[in-house]
Amino acid sequence: MSVSIKIRYSRQEQATAVQSYLLKVEVLETTDMPTKIFVFQRRVKSAMDQEINALGDMFISIADPVDLEEFPEDIADPLNDMPYYRLAAVTLKFRDMEELEETKDLIDADIQKLVNSLNAEAIIIPMEDKTYG
Repeated sequence: MSVSIKIRYSRQEQATAVQSYLLKVEVLETTDMPTKIFVFQRRVKSAMDQEINALGDMFISIADPVDLEEFPEDIADPLNDMPYYRLAAVTLKFRDMEELEETKDLIDADIQKLVNSLNAEAIIIPMEDKTYG
C-alpha cells in the first residue's frame, strides 16, 4: 500500500486595503504516514518548559523522512540545543497575495517530495551480498 496525505489550504478572502494575508495549511488525513509533517523550531530556550511559547516558535519546513524519525510531535525536547518538533498544521502571514501563492506552491511541492520519498522507501532492492569469516 502506498502512503498518501490529504491537505487543506485555506486563506482569507482577497480584500483591498489590508496589511497581511493568512495561509493555513492543515493535514486532514493520511494513509501509512504521520499527520504531523510541519517542522517548527522552539526559538527561546527559556520557554522550553512551556507547552505554548508566547514568544512564537518558527515554522521551518515540511518534514523529510529523517525528520519524521528524529523530531518529536507536539512539543520540543527541552534537552536538545536546537529543539525542533512537528505539528499537523501551520498558519503563515504574508505581506502580499503573490508571496502567499508562491509559498503555497513550495509547500505543495515539498509535501509531494515527502510522499514520493516515503513511497520509495517501501521498495527495497538487494545492494550486495557479503560473506565474512
